[in-house]
Amino acid sequence: GAYYPAAYPAAPAQDDFADYMWMEHEEEFDKQVMQQLEEEALMEQCIEAMLEDEQRERQRPERERPRREERPNANGHNHNYPTTSNGASLSLEETVSRSTLNPLAAEFVPTRSRYQPPT
Repeated sequence: GAYYPAAYPAAPAQDDFADYMWMEHEEEFDKQVMQQLEEEALMEQCIEAMLEDEQRERQRPERERPRREERPNANGHNHNYPTTSNGASLSLEETVSRSTLNPLAAEFVPTRSRYQPPT
């Protein structure tokens, strides 16, 4: 039989372990995944508790519920508009005009930070 040389040269020996380099940080990766799963479980518990509270609130008779206008905010005002440093309320228009937020900005979606503080 005739001998045909290989069409491509063989991979250098140094790349033999390239497919396994992820294993070097396997424990750190596992720790991050477990932390993420724990955070997701905690979020689910909080959401379930919130939904249960809402369900209980809906089941209470109307006369037992405090009326919305009787529930002041922490600052004593009955609306959600921000206040100035001297406590004067800002109207919605004033709040919007003073805002430095970009209404055309893309929606912010938080992602897990890659920064790990030194331990």
